Amino acid sequence: MQFKYQDLELISNITGNWDIYRFKDHGSSNYFILRIPKNRSSCTIDSYVKTHSLIKSLNIPTLKVVEKYEHNGKKGVKTEDINCQKDKIYVSYNSLYSDSEMLMHELRKSTLGIEEVKVSSEYEEFRYRNRIDEISNFDDFIYKTEQDLGFVSQKKIVIDFDSYFFGTERNSKESLIDYKIIDLDLIRMERNSTIQWVLDQNISEFRRAIEGFIRYFISEAKQSKYLEKLNTILANR
Repeated sequence: MQFKYQDLELISNITGNWDIYRFKDHGSSNYFILRIPKNRSSCTIDSYVKTHSLIKSLNIPTLKVVEKYEHNGKKGVKTEDINCQKDKIYVSYNSLYSDSEMLMHELRKSTLGIEEVKVSSEYEEFRYRNRIDEISNFDDFIYKTEQDLGFVSQKKIVIDFDSYFFGTERNSKESLIDYKIIDLDLIRMERNSTIQWVLDQNISEFRRAIEGFIRYFISEAKQSKYLEKLNTILANR
């Protein structure tokens, strides 16, 4: 299907598989995301749409809108902008161009002459500069996510760490937290593995994701508190 849009705004090119743009839908005030595969592969697009249907069918939190699209001859995926309301923002540390990465790229430029143009999402950048102090439902959130992963594991599905985006209140130092499964490239079926093995993989991937959130988006003074909470809960599962 061909769409007419206003100009696209590049909001992130940090992830390995997609250039991610934001646009305003023609004739309305709604904002959407355009994900254009860097390898221009239709297989990448088809896989993303198919995987979204699978995750949505399991009632796991994910995107509401996922459609194939074509814009000026470029094929990709249209999704809603989960951060369009701006009072609550969803972030992934995998989409962050951190200070350490910035320094590394500057060193590569100065020593090797390699020029790299990296764009970090404004939401990751904002949460990175304005970190959370308190997550009021952290324990319940971990328990609930464990339950979700138990159900997913029964279906022999493994969710990769970079699929997780964590939502918190934008302008508050204290917030509830929830998650959505958004990056769908590396979600996979493990039909020949045991349910316990799949569950262990899912817990390990989730741990990596939430530890990354704690490291980059929670204030340094509070990180050890939440890492200890996480370790205690997961050790007793």
